[in-house]
Amino acid sequence: MKQDITRQAEEICNSNACSDPVAAREMLEWINAQQIKKEVMFGGDPVPTLLRPNFLSGEQTKLLEHVALVVMNALEKVVRLYFESDTLHGVIRLNPLEREIVSFDTGLDRVILKGRLDAFLQGLDLKFLEFNCDSPAGLAYGEVQSEIFDETEIMKRVKEKFRIDWVPRRQMMLDALLQAYREYGGKEEKPHFAITDWRDVKTIHEFYMLKHYFEARGYPTSVCDPREFEISGGRLCVGGRPVDMVYRRVIIREVLDRKDEVRDFLQAYRDHLVCVANPFKSKVVSNKSTLAVLTDSRFDNLFTAEENEIKYRHIPWTRNLIPGMVDYRGAQEDIFELAARAQDSFVIKPADGYGGKDVYIGHEVSKSEWSDVLDTAAAGGRVWVLQTLVDIPEEDFPIFENRRFSLEKRKVNLNPFTIGGRYAGCISRISKYSIINVSAGGGMVPTFTLKPG
Repeated sequence: MKQDITRQAEEICNSNACSDPVAAREMLEWINAQQIKKEVMFGGDPVPTLLRPNFLSGEQTKLLEHVALVVMNALEKVVRLYFESDTLHGVIRLNPLEREIVSFDTGLDRVILKGRLDAFLQGLDLKFLEFNCDSPAGLAYGEVQSEIFDETEIMKRVKEKFRIDWVPRRQMMLDALLQAYREYGGKEEKPHFAITDWRDVKTIHEFYMLKHYFEARGYPTSVCDPREFEISGGRLCVGGRPVDMVYRRVIIREVLDRKDEVRDFLQAYRDHLVCVANPFKSKVVSNKSTLAVLTDSRFDNLFTAEENEIKYRHIPWTRNLIPGMVDYRGAQEDIFELAARAQDSFVIKPADGYGGKDVYIGHEVSKSEWSDVLDTAAAGGRVWVLQTLVDIPEEDFPIFENRRFSLEKRKVNLNPFTIGGRYAGCISRISKYSIINVSAGGGMVPTFTLKPG
């Protein structure tokens, strides 16, 4: 159910776009030109967007702030418990190389310096489908896109009736990196940051957005491929210059797949030559099997009463798709028989997947395709999870076609960030399709919190 305040703001945007298509088209063209100018780009194009932000009420934002804090504390607890005993090893299944790299001490109090909790929100019904605690993108994109939209005529109309707010995420990120660097024992007043990922990733523009922001505040920052790191004189260096802090955007799985190409980076991490955030320990809860821990009553004793209440309310039932019996709605079921019988009620995903790849939504695939995926999971090797299907919110957005704007339904995925364990605003991804991801052909709009004017 929509919040009344958000519905009013949406109607202002939609009606203005549809009533004056010429002005609306010019506005959308201006937004895209500003995105190119300010590097809000995915590959060689501006991030796909529409002429209407996603709006949150103050009540919804308070819910996100509280739930995100509780969930992130629970995830930090999962990481600690993973290393304190083997209780979770049968659920969160890491291969030997992953177990080795996550075992190194980080020197940091918090493992998940930056996270993104991908969710659906309808009214005050909030459901988290997965946690990206490895290397989430979109933090700077969302803030700069918000700044661009804030200057548009449509948002001026909204601000005639409401006050709007969004979180200054780049400053929060800088503050969190500096705090981690001090915890690690760093002494440089202005540490040299290195933001690292492969040179050919389509999100590389976001790294330069962060570089410009950090350097404007006096912190030298390099953007580099992890293969460019080298150890020299007992320091990790890039371009001959010592690095104090690595802001890791490269995905752990890809680092380990190409370990021979990034030897110096991995060696520097093992030998405590540089502070890395997020540290590789974050791999433990980047795995979707973490949701199987959080929604299984066998592990409730590991969490506080509030953590248990929050996780059951806001995380859909999830289990590893491996042979065996599971508790589902109070009954013991063979998981493969359950998945086959109730195909329309579930989604199957790879536990270590990202980018919307290899996700199978039961009611959108044929019985034969679903059966093939179950056979693949039963064969072992890659770990898959079975998750209860959550209804996807659909909202009206102004779409330009045939020289006019008309309202069409788009599916909306809300993506709240956390920095240092605290809520750090949201991006919203939109798509015609149920798998909602920019890399899978979706788009992104800014997310504003509304307050009475």
